[in-house]
Amino acid sequence: MSGDKETEIWTKTSKILDGQVPDILFIERCLQLLDNHGRMAIVLPDGDLTNQSTEYIREFIKQKARLLAVVSLPPETFIPHGTGVKASVLFLQKLPEEELEKLKKKDYPIFMAICEKIGYDVRGRTLYKKDEKGELIKDENGEKLIDSDIPEIIEGFDDFKRKYDFGF
Repeated sequence: MSGDKETEIWTKTSKILDGQVPDILFIERCLQLLDNHGRMAIVLPDGDLTNQSTEYIREFIKQKARLLAVVSLPPETFIPHGTGVKASVLFLQKLPEEELEKLKKKDYPIFMAICEKIGYDVRGRTLYKKDEKGELIKDENGEKLIDSDIPEIIEGFDDFKRKYDFGF
């Protein structure tokens, strides 16, 4: 793809690239495998979503799918068993070209959330909820509650889907 900075329009070219970052190939393949109106969640490095040099990735996604939600993950999400790359989860819905064209002409709601607590620390140790005195909070069965934002984010997304009647 090549982009015109003045018109902000990206177009497909016939130029064969010497190489491509795996991220874009993975996104492309995942979208190919989806049926129209199919949905997917994909974890992407935040650089793909924010760097000026990766604008073509964002444009490619916009040309192929509706962005439903973005959930930013804390840096320790993939530590200690992976890298410390900051990432987000994108929730996408593949739409037919004519539906995507209609979307481009109007603003539409996108759910956004920031997960600050993943339930474990950078060493992989489970973190539990504590009260203002520093004592562990337990559920009705006496089990310690894991300190995570994920249940609240899921609830928020469910409310968002009901509010905007996404039909799923």
